[in-house]
Amino acid sequence: MNYLLRRERILAAAGQTVHGVFIQDPDTIFYLTGYEAVINSRSVGLFMSSRKTVLIVPALAGAGAKAGSNVSDFALYYEQPEYHPACLSLYACLIRILKEEPFRGVLGVDYQKLPVADLQTLKQYGVQTEDVSGILGAARSIKEIDEQTAISTAAHFADFCISATLDAIKPGMTELFVEQQGIMSLTREVESRLSGAGLKCFTMTQSGAARTAMPHVHTGGRILQPGDGVVLCRQVAVNGYRAQCDRTIFLERLANEQRKYYSLVLAAQEAALETVRPGIPACKIEERVRDLFAQAGVAKYFIHRVGHGFGISMAEAPYLRFDSQERIEENMILVIQPALYIPEIGGFRCSDTILVQNSGNTILTKYPRDIASLTL
Repeated sequence: MNYLLRRERILAAAGQTVHGVFIQDPDTIFYLTGYEAVINSRSVGLFMSSRKTVLIVPALAGAGAKAGSNVSDFALYYEQPEYHPACLSLYACLIRILKEEPFRGVLGVDYQKLPVADLQTLKQYGVQTEDVSGILGAARSIKEIDEQTAISTAAHFADFCISATLDAIKPGMTELFVEQQGIMSLTREVESRLSGAGLKCFTMTQSGAARTAMPHVHTGGRILQPGDGVVLCRQVAVNGYRAQCDRTIFLERLANEQRKYYSLVLAAQEAALETVRPGIPACKIEERVRDLFAQAGVAKYFIHRVGHGFGISMAEAPYLRFDSQERIEENMILVIQPALYIPEIGGFRCSDTILVQNSGNTILTKYPRDIASLTL
């Protein structure tokens, strides 16, 4: 990953009126430096200007930041009373850096990720700010070749996690047990194939009509029953880059209503995949899916956006909403996730991670989506 080039591009796009850029979002800091904070209970910051790049971290994270980033200049803040008060907060470090510059311009900040209290702190120090969130979002939304490769690797393991879960699943097991079997198999597979790689998972396993009809619900202790629909969400991050594969499976038998609604979801996903191409506004993808559901009389059961950008964060630009005019561009990575949530019948979801290309989109997650493959 060429972190230096990324930082140079952000500064160039911010313009001459912006003297420096200050980032507090851990995902954007990872994008610009390679440093992935383990715990976000303490603030981290990145200051960039034409003169210097400084990563600001709590002292307890200093060694990890130096080992895990390509930045050579660090500022540490402390939690011990032995240290001078000027070194006891992230903003004390930032103001010291600005004085050393010397800073006489405007500081570019990400308004979408900057807490109001922190913005007020900057104002109290007399720092003028300008929003650069659009610049950061646009830069991150276009994936470089190295990023595409990293996300393709994550997609392979997201597929593997679905497969490993299905190898273990059967009526009589709890959602928690089934999910953990898949995650343990995934951990062993990553360890054996990518020694030393970092691995993170976000997973949901929902079963039965009531629980699957809720889009987001924690995996629980419900016991799987014959005839259940089970929604599996598997989001896997390898070395900081993510891919997602969701599938709805059916245990032992498939009711006519389940077949009907899942078939509609598959048709909607195919329609979305056909619609995605460089140059169109994001709302057109949502429109295509919603029109298909409206024709079938089920649009009211489609209660979230059809997808979003993907890569480092769990969701990032562009957002595929009905009112989004963001343009789809080549080399974006998207998650396409049409779904239906019908009370007393169940939820039906199918999500895949795709790479947008002028020559035709590439579906990175490849686990089978057809009903026959998902009826166990």
